[in-house]
Amino acid sequence: MVIWTRHRQAPDRVPLICRWFEERGFEREWVSPPEAGFGVGVHRFTSQPRPLLPGRRMFTFIGYDELPDDFPAEEPS
Repeated sequence: MVIWTRHRQAPDRVPLICRWFEERGFEREWVSPPEAGFGVGVHRFTSQPRPLLPGRRMFTFIGYDELPDDFPAEEPS
């Protein structure tokens, strides 16, 4: 299960984030309504898991000082 947050300021990316999860095998459990003023979503993975590759890093946390000047970047394809 993934619990995620996102502001609802323009552009409101909450519907897009939901679509990204759902296109990748996650089922929407709950998403806060737009009038709440904030975005919180809960998605559960219901697809067939793929094996993890040994020694591969899934992600890295970085600080704001590492972000490119044009962040946020374009939407992923």
